[in-house]
Amino acid sequence: GTYRLTSTLIVNRDIMIYGAGSGPQIDIRAVGSLAAGFSFEGAGVTELEASNLNAIPSASRRYTFADSSHGFQEGDLFAIWDDNDGSYNPVRFNYYKGEYLTVMQVNGAEVSFNASFYDTYSAGTSKLYKVSTVSVVLRDFDLIGSGAYTGVKIDFGRECVVDNVNMN
Repeated sequence: GTYRLTSTLIVNRDIMIYGAGSGPQIDIRAVGSLAAGFSFEGAGVTELEASNLNAIPSASRRYTFADSSHGFQEGDLFAIWDDNDGSYNPVRFNYYKGEYLTVMQVNGAEVSFNASFYDTYSAGTSKLYKVSTVSVVLRDFDLIGSGAYTGVKIDFGRECVVDNVNMN
């Protein structure tokens, strides 16, 4: 069958959309040529209190916060970024080092990750973030639109799959 959207469908949680049967179609032409038919939006990035940030050595798989109010849970995405000019490459001052790690375990103030930190991060210039994401799975349907920007928009997506989705 054919389903028609007349405005952008905004989804802010994990979702799966599967086509079923013969030739399923989603018609988003009525949405307009400058909008996405689907907008999947994670909550984004929250900077964590870093006033008590300890230096993080490379090869460490754990980080201990000042207390357990950090808000991390197993499976969350953790980001660290050093905004010191040239922190990644001293020749190119606009290159900053940073990493994403998945939280594997939380024990009070201590958070364990799926991998070790690749780099060392200093207390004075590094910032910590919790990244809130959405997981989107789209499979087996045709998306009919008009215009250059019509289609699917995913902000802060993680572990997303788009399989056998034809955009016309």
